[in-house]
Amino acid sequence: MLKWIFNLALLYLVYRLIKGFSSKPSVEEKAGTEKQKPTAKSGDELVEDPQCGVYTPKSTAIKGANGHYFCSTECAEAYKNSKE
Repeated sequence: MLKWIFNLALLYLVYRLIKGFSSKPSVEEKAGTEKQKPTAKSGDELVEDPQCGVYTPKSTAIKGANGHYFCSTECAEAYKNSKE
């Protein structure tokens, strides 16, 4: 009988260890993971180039007429040509 209780306790501990390692974040942990805009090391906001998907600092990005920001003039032109 004692052997049976010991085995059950051991199985329960193994179950808790496995569940602990593979558990999904709780609601409290998810609350702090809202998507934030990335920032450059200098603190400048990064903007995503809609043409190539590269993030570039907003201060050095090229602003298109449509309000999008681009990493280079080549990407701005390619985006403009793809929309025509």
